[in-house]
This record gives sequence, structure tokens and C-alpha cells, in this order.
Amino acid sequence: MSGCGDTRRGLTTLPLELLVAICSHLCDHCVRKHASNAWPIDEDSDLPLNDEMALPLGNTRLASLLNLSRACKRLRAVAEPLLYHSPSTSREEDAWFLLERLLNRPDLALKVAEI
Repeated sequence: MSGCGDTRRGLTTLPLELLVAICSHLCDHCVRKHASNAWPIDEDSDLPLNDEMALPLGNTRLASLLNLSRACKRLRAVAEPLLYHSPSTSREEDAWFLLERLLNRPDLALKVAEI
């Protein structure tokens, strides 16, 4: 198995723009944004072409994005800001942790697009 510092071809050798594009498909906020901007299937339909992408997948995307952010520094730099695009929590203690995190990391606070 290759690591992030490996010289073989792999995900981390892709240009930054491609890594951002790949990771944005794991961000629910970005997926909803792209689905709402998609072209309709036909002139009579108001369903977007990639409507299946907008279906809720539970925490699958979030878990994948979180795992990418933990893989190595290069992937963390790309994936971590996307984790904060649309933060949500149902537990009070998680909300306090999120607030503290955003106060301590203003760079991540700037990435919040919706709450």
C-alpha cells in the first residue's frame, strides 16, 4: 500500500484543482449546488441531469471526506475546508466543539457556506 509521501502514481500526485473537484463530490453542500445548476434532462423536465447525486446518502460522503482529511497533509489541506461548508450537529457538546474550532481556526470559519 502506498503512502502519501510515495513517489508512485496515486491520488496525491494529481493537480490540486483535480483533488478539489474530487473532494467536492463528497461535500453535500457542493453536490446540492452542482445538482441545482445542472441542465434539465429534456425541455419538459425540471429534474436536473445528475439528480441522483443530490439524493441523501446519510453520513457516507461526510465519512469519506473525513477519512481523506486524515490520510495525509496534502489531502487534509483539500478536504478539511469542505468539511466546514455546511456544518451541522444535533448534540449540544458537538455544537460547542464546532464553535470553539471555528473561533480557533478563522481560516475554516471563512469556509462555512451555510448552517
